[in-house]
Amino acid sequence: MELVGPDTNWEIDNGASVTACQEILRTEMQSAFMTAAVALSMIVPVVMIALGIKYRDDCPLEPRVPVYLLVGGSFGALKISLMLWTSFRRRQQENMDSLYGLSGGITSHTYRSMDIILSLFLLVWHVLGTVWVLGIWKPRFKPLLHRPTQYCDRSLYFFSVSVIAGVYAVLALLLLGIGCLTCIYRSNGAHRSHG
Repeated sequence: MELVGPDTNWEIDNGASVTACQEILRTEMQSAFMTAAVALSMIVPVVMIALGIKYRDDCPLEPRVPVYLLVGGSFGALKISLMLWTSFRRRQQENMDSLYGLSGGITSHTYRSMDIILSLFLLVWHVLGTVWVLGIWKPRFKPLLHRPTQYCDRSLYFFSVSVIAGVYAVLALLLLGIGCLTCIYRSNGAHRSHG
């Protein structure tokens, strides 16, 4: 299978699918559209931080819900910032490499390790947030006179549920895309071995 893009021309052999997928993703992440999309995705963590701070005392039924938003938003913003920084630095590095005829990479072992740890933390934090938010499914939105701590603010709760659903939807689409790429690769490999 041959993949041709604006700046690429790769030939995929058996065993090289992971490398080819990484190259495809790297190329896409460097495009202006993807950079803008990643930058726009910064809106969600910023709103998470703002709502976590604003409603920090407005969910006594489960006080970890605003903490989930605040911490998740902070680390999500850090992750997105690192992605943008790496994308810009990689473009600068490639421009310098082509100017001087060098070949080098901006992505160090330390950065990759840090990125994996950050991603794993965000995944675990999201699972914990899911447990905390859905653990109080359909809470009262106003405090009762005789039970003043048995409520959670409506805006805080619905935004938290929306964030959780959105993250799971994005993960499902990502897994679906990876599955489709795998099927395409395998079917092309099967055609090549029979042809």
